[in-house]
Amino acid sequence: MDKTSQNKYFSSVFDKKTMMNRFMNDAEIACGVVRVFLTDTPRQLSLLQDALKDKDLETATRIAHSIKGAAMNVGGLSLAKLAAAMEKDGHEKHIPAMEEKLGQMKKNCHDLIGILQETFHIKDIP
Repeated sequence: MDKTSQNKYFSSVFDKKTMMNRFMNDAEIACGVVRVFLTDTPRQLSLLQDALKDKDLETATRIAHSIKGAAMNVGGLSLAKLAAAMEKDGHEKHIPAMEEKLGQMKKNCHDLIGILQETFHIKDIP
């Protein structure tokens, strides 16, 4: 991927301006929220995968909703969109569509985590 394509992709994954506006440009608050996201979201994705494997539609839909909110808080607009689509699929009782989105969500979350760690200089997340 060339540099221009990479920058376009990263800007679709993370919108720093939107995030910082949400926290009134307070970097300390933003960093605290990012740390919670970095710690909690991988665990949430694992629980989502388990819920889908168990065909637990209610739990999977609730977790997708939680991921959507967490992603919005940190400027992860594309992850939030994927989670919103998955939540909608859950309300429509469409587990196969939810399962299809899980891989995209994992990749997007992985990329977002890397961008957040680099942007906020965070290395010590368990």
